[in-house]
Amino acid sequence: MKTRTEQIQLAHQYLSESSKLQFQAKYVEGMELSQKATAIFLQYQQWKDYVLTIVDIGGIEIKLTHTKEALKSYQKALETAKNQLPPKHEAFRDVYNGFGNYYCYLNNYQKGLEYYEKALEVSEYCQKKDFDHLRIYANIGTCWGFAGQYSKQLENLYNALQFIEDYLSTEERKTLKVQQAIAQLYNNIAWVHGELGDFQQNLAYHKKALALRKSLFKENHPDIAASYSNIGGSYTLINDFEKQVLYFQRALHIYQKIFGDKHYDVGRMYNNLGGAYESIEDYDQQLFYYLKSLEIHLHLYGEEHPFVARCYSNIGYNYIYKKDYPTALQNLLKAKEIRSKLLGAEHFEMANIYEKLGKCYDGLQNRRKGKECYEQAIQIKQKAVGSQHPILAESYTLLGNHYLYQDKFSKAILFFQKAIDNSTTYSKNKNSSLNTFQQHRFSRLFLKTISQKGKAHYLRHIYMNTGIEDLKEAIETFKTAIQLLDYIRTNFQIEFSKLVLSKSATEICEYALKAALKLWEQTHDKHYIEVCFYFSEKNRAMVLLEALKDTEAKLTANIPTDLLEEEKEIRTALTFVEKKLQQLQSRTKPNPTAILQLQEQRFKHHQKYEALLEKYETTYPAYFQLKYSAKTSSIEVIQQHLSPQNTLIEYFIGEEQIYIFYLQKEDFGLQMMDKPNNFKDLIEQLHHSIAWTDEELLIESATNLYQLLLQPIEKQLRNQTQLIIIRDENLHLLPFDLLIPSSKTPQAYSDFNQLPYLIHQYEILYHYSATTWLYCLQKQMESPTQSDSFLGIAPVNFHKNSGIELAMTTHRGNSEVVRSNEEGVVALQQLPNTAIEVKEVYNLFHDKKLDAKAFLYGTASKQTLIEEAPKFKYLLISTHGFAHNEHNNLSGIYLSNLPSIEPSDSSHHEENILTISEAYNLELSADLVVLSSCGSGVGTLQQGEGIMAINRGFLYAGANNIIFTQFDIPDEASSQLVKRLFEGVLAGKSYAAALREAKLSLLKEEHSSPQDWAGFSLIGQ
Repeated sequence: MKTRTEQIQLAHQYLSESSKLQFQAKYVEGMELSQKATAIFLQYQQWKDYVLTIVDIGGIEIKLTHTKEALKSYQKALETAKNQLPPKHEAFRDVYNGFGNYYCYLNNYQKGLEYYEKALEVSEYCQKKDFDHLRIYANIGTCWGFAGQYSKQLENLYNALQFIEDYLSTEERKTLKVQQAIAQLYNNIAWVHGELGDFQQNLAYHKKALALRKSLFKENHPDIAASYSNIGGSYTLINDFEKQVLYFQRALHIYQKIFGDKHYDVGRMYNNLGGAYESIEDYDQQLFYYLKSLEIHLHLYGEEHPFVARCYSNIGYNYIYKKDYPTALQNLLKAKEIRSKLLGAEHFEMANIYEKLGKCYDGLQNRRKGKECYEQAIQIKQKAVGSQHPILAESYTLLGNHYLYQDKFSKAILFFQKAIDNSTTYSKNKNSSLNTFQQHRFSRLFLKTISQKGKAHYLRHIYMNTGIEDLKEAIETFKTAIQLLDYIRTNFQIEFSKLVLSKSATEICEYALKAALKLWEQTHDKHYIEVCFYFSEKNRAMVLLEALKDTEAKLTANIPTDLLEEEKEIRTALTFVEKKLQQLQSRTKPNPTAILQLQEQRFKHHQKYEALLEKYETTYPAYFQLKYSAKTSSIEVIQQHLSPQNTLIEYFIGEEQIYIFYLQKEDFGLQMMDKPNNFKDLIEQLHHSIAWTDEELLIESATNLYQLLLQPIEKQLRNQTQLIIIRDENLHLLPFDLLIPSSKTPQAYSDFNQLPYLIHQYEILYHYSATTWLYCLQKQMESPTQSDSFLGIAPVNFHKNSGIELAMTTHRGNSEVVRSNEEGVVALQQLPNTAIEVKEVYNLFHDKKLDAKAFLYGTASKQTLIEEAPKFKYLLISTHGFAHNEHNNLSGIYLSNLPSIEPSDSSHHEENILTISEAYNLELSADLVVLSSCGSGVGTLQQGEGIMAINRGFLYAGANNIIFTQFDIPDEASSQLVKRLFEGVLAGKSYAAALREAKLSLLKEEHSSPQDWAGFSLIGQ
């Protein structure tokens, strides 16, 4: 039989094992061991240990949501301490701390604060300046935070840090327990800054915690995973999708390695990932992760648990997005039943359920129940945090939407304003509206609130015939929304997240444009056309403009070459890994292990890239200022750069209207047309007529499109010679060259080449926005003068070419022939005319004794392009192009399939495809790039940004002007057009004039069809 000492030692061993089990979320097993320890302590009257163990059991019961049992445990611990221990004994500190935890769990933070302060009083009385004293500071801070007293919360957290410095010895501070506590304090401080909307400080403190934890543990440790999860949460505040997913996935992988697939933290990360996919409206992927989270939580806890209720709630919300309201209601009511049973009908978490139920009932057109749910959510929140608190903002926004959908505009405005007032309750600067908006912790939600308020003002004017003050208020509100969009964008480093954000601009800009147009109609003040144009420009290509400014900023800010080289290496490696990852994920049976390995590689590269960009922005402040100085150009500034013979035409495609801006040297204006229901069909018909050589269909669609898009401003285009077209939405697919003025009589013409196309009247060129057109024009004017030099690339037939001419070079008239014995792979139909095309253009330069190189067959590799392209003014790539259906970044052009000869990390260039993302990494100084391949302008249509095709990549890489193709082009005709194009360029003609004359020369040939010439388009001058 064991002695008393051995039994007590056994009890402490039980507690140690219980702690380990709790760490693994095995709470039931942990409680069983703690109860065994309790029995031993009671038997031997070890009252301090007995009391502390009962407090520990109370904590477990809270985690199991056994709140009534938890309260009984704390009451039992308090009663025993009063009966068996001296007053103010240190054990009372843990008991009161336990009560504080209990009441905070029930969202009664005032009561929790009372008990924490009692615990602090006992600790100070006992002069126990130890680790548990530190925990009480942190708990008090948490209470102040949930009460909305963020300054007091920060004060307590900083007091806790100061306590460590003042009262713990150097050796104690170095202990693992204290170091972990410091990291947790950093996380808590980060949370407060997140509530205050200070994203930068929020992220900085989470990264500080991560750095400390990395100094304590290896990568695969729960604390490291927790930090990654917290950083993902930081990016959730601003809906930076790409960063959210990166950090959540990394945390998930670590938790899975440690705990396996059936653990609370694994389920939590699946839930977080589901929330991330809401950002990009990928609701199928969102549901996938929510269902995985539900599966794990059901396995761990059974049906009746708050975490399970959270899963049902999120799944219900997913079905609201999918507009499957009956299924949404079923899941939400299940979540409500579980939460109400376990936590009570007035628990704070019930507010979230009522908000979602409100949206669901609104979707079911049950407005009365929808309103009741929103009001119930507000009541619950007010009971917890008072009548003025940022957390009320979402409920007021939802109630505002509820009234807006019923055309009750005044009530909607009232509640949107309440949301704004509550959002800015704890703002640092209430005098500056934009500043207050920037302080909001959920800037995307706030963006929606102010956008809806602007919409409500506009609609109230339209439907209730109010005065122009509503229109003016709408415009000012929308301007603030656009400013907030710009602010949010500065926090994003990855293009994908910026592209997701650009979608938010479309609805804002359309309603703003409508409001400004109404003001113009009522006041006849042309200033409002300029306002319309401002919003039109804010809806397009802002991500591209910022990318172009980024390149300029790096040069202007004098960032050292070694850092730029490091960035290039990281981006190249990252591009390669992302490409491989997308390829694996596209397979019918993807390899999970290989995908996981690539995801880990991608995460490491992203961390390096993120750290480098942070170094740019902190060490070189001029870089940050220049990068984000991408403002839209005004009409007046653009007019200064137009000649008397050219007109810039910008289209804005709305839900029901088409807006047509025209800008000329001495005039500007705006026309609005109703958008026909078959608008997209008209453009598709034009493409079909080209592919099927259907003259009748081409005449019909080309004439109809002219009437819609150009006839409204036909008078303004008289005596003009050049049109600069800024397209929008599906117009990016339209070659304007083919439009036929309705004043002509095309039925009288007998062949394709005799039709009165628009190209007969104008040079036509394109750009992504008026601002990017002007930016590229100024960049070209400021660029140093280049001598004429030419690089031609043509893989031709993509298979073994032994003993034939592969590369040619000329320098001041001297030629050299290089041969290759490399072997390729037969993969594509050969393009014999591309060799002729490149050679003939090469000869044009050779005959004029100008620098030129041509790489054909096996030498026309990706590595050749990367190494040679930066040296030349003119670049011609003649090859096959393709678009990837699922992953746009995998679209690109084919080069030769020779292996890379790069000595280091050659895997980055091992394939014969240059993808869009790889084109971004090229370094060009070319004045003109000609992409003579099928569909080099074909890709995914990105709302607000245009077509995401490889031509965009070359523009970003430094080219001033790009000639690309909008559909499949015949090999022989393309070769003739390109040769004639360069003849014009070398004759001193502008690129637009040279391209037009090359097209017209083909048009004169017998049986020439649009497919022979109309596919080529120019971005530039």
